[in-house]
Amino acid sequence: MPADHEAVHYRRLAGGTDLGATLRPGWHIIPPWDRLFSYALTPPILNGRLRVVDVEGRTLLQTYQLTYHPEPAKLPQLHQQLGPNYAAILVRPELERLLRTTSDQPSSEERLAAALANRLHPHGVIVDRLVLGP
Repeated sequence: MPADHEAVHYRRLAGGTDLGATLRPGWHIIPPWDRLFSYALTPPILNGRLRVVDVEGRTLLQTYQLTYHPEPAKLPQLHQQLGPNYAAILVRPELERLLRTTSDQPSSEERLAAALANRLHPHGVIVDRLVLGP
């Protein structure tokens, strides 16, 4: 496993996802019927554009860049609840929902990032940085 990853052990014959611990970088020997799901701990960058409506009813194109990463201690629970596609299932929809609901108010990036962090942290996702464009 690469240095910037941790893995969740899925034990097919022993109850499913091992919620006890994650596997650190290095060599790991597992039975051939089990699986390891590797998660990068280096913050991925999520870029996107979203059409939002402002206070005056105009449609604007809002660009965003979000840097986030999974919390290592909650990685097994994140994997069990959402799986490897947690960004598409949780992170992007929560960010876009937040941007849509606050598009009619002047909001700072810090306040939006804090609101997003409050929504994602219970699931084991840490928000590092949110940058909004024009």
